[in-house]
Amino acid sequence: MLPAHASHEPEQVVASTITEHWRSLRAERGFLGEPQGELLCDVAVRRCAQEFAGGTIAWDPVRGPHLAAADRVASRYVVVNKHRPLPQGYAPAKLREVAPGQRLVPAAARRAEALLAAAADDGVALRVASAYRSTADQAAAFRRWSRVLGPERAAVQSARPRHSEHETGLALDLLPAAGECQEFACFADTAQARWLAEHAHEHGFVVRYPEGQEDVTGFTYEPWHLRFVGEPLARDMHALGSTSLEEHLDLEPAGTYDGSQAGVLAGDRQPLR
Repeated sequence: MLPAHASHEPEQVVASTITEHWRSLRAERGFLGEPQGELLCDVAVRRCAQEFAGGTIAWDPVRGPHLAAADRVASRYVVVNKHRPLPQGYAPAKLREVAPGQRLVPAAARRAEALLAAAADDGVALRVASAYRSTADQAAAFRRWSRVLGPERAAVQSARPRHSEHETGLALDLLPAAGECQEFACFADTAQARWLAEHAHEHGFVVRYPEGQEDVTGFTYEPWHLRFVGEPLARDMHALGSTSLEEHLDLEPAGTYDGSQAGVLAGDRQPLR
């Protein structure tokens, strides 16, 4: 996949590195699909980008190859965690109601409706307990959990404001629509949790905080917390058995708030031209 104009060693090395990253994401069978056009680099080869049918892999000498859309707050691929806060004042441009009083960005809302209908058809009806939260709402939730659990336990149960996926409008928390379990504490033992683990990817969602991944995601096991990433990426993660977005996209673990990538997220960035 070397570009025609890559006649000197640095660009050749970058091209090879990007190709290997693409292959790790299932190459042309994965959500990025086939390469589109040539590798583009600035004159100093300090910033490069290769476009693919489903997105762009960017490269710089500090981070190496990475999915450019994971840094863009309006992208369904954005990764928000304890190292990657949302920009100050960010809010989704448009939201759509998916349940009374609960909203998601339109694409996520449409797929959530399909997921809820499919679960009901399979006899494991679900309800939306929480979806989009403003930064102010998230701040209030974090203060509440801190009072109830104490700061240390709250830090792995709830996110600080600007560090929560709920603020993107791409995440929702689910509970059984009926039955004895109406609390998150018992959800893992329900038929609904088992159904989500098996079928969420079919509707473009992943269980964002899997069991045993606290040091990577920064949060305890939450089988009720779904994150919309779109069907192609959700399918790839399921096919490869990826346990988290951080793992699948080769991002550093974000177990605590002292990460080196703090502040990386920003508004949409265009590929290098």
